[in-house]
Amino acid sequence: MSKKQNLFSPKALAFTAICIAMAYVLREISPFRMPQGGRFAIGSTFFLALVGYLYGVKMGILAGVSFGLLRLIGSNSLFHPMQIILDFPLAFGVFGISGFFKKSEHGLQTGYIFGSFLRFLMHFLSGIIFFAQYAPEGTHPWAHSALYNASYISVELAITLVIISVPQINTAIKMVKQKIA
Repeated sequence: MSKKQNLFSPKALAFTAICIAMAYVLREISPFRMPQGGRFAIGSTFFLALVGYLYGVKMGILAGVSFGLLRLIGSNSLFHPMQIILDFPLAFGVFGISGFFKKSEHGLQTGYIFGSFLRFLMHFLSGIIFFAQYAPEGTHPWAHSALYNASYISVELAITLVIISVPQINTAIKMVKQKIA
């Protein structure tokens, strides 16, 4: 079977759709929302990284961009076309890079960390370009954007890493990887 057929096999598409749905549901039940957008949702973006880790970079990016477009539909924070691109398809599409780490021992965690950092960069850029007016007086817009976005992305990253490091969950992920391979 060629790579193209494997990438878009019914099994891969179904698994990816389930992961996008899980990410979306977990995002909607997030315990904390930021005033100008952004929220942490325990485990939400993990499912996007999981697709990249299991099926490769292309499918991971496709999953992240699809999730970002779904998030865009329900957003009320739309100001400029570039802000929309940074905050939605790019910010979540970057989790597809986890596919670069699929052969590493802790590849999923590494890919998730890199994806979260790149997500932070997308939101950070959007913050300094489009949301600078929300910086408190006397605060540099770069510092405000960095603190604002790190405050929720770092919490989601830390909690998710703890959860996926639980031995039983880690074993389940390895079993899923073996079945997919």
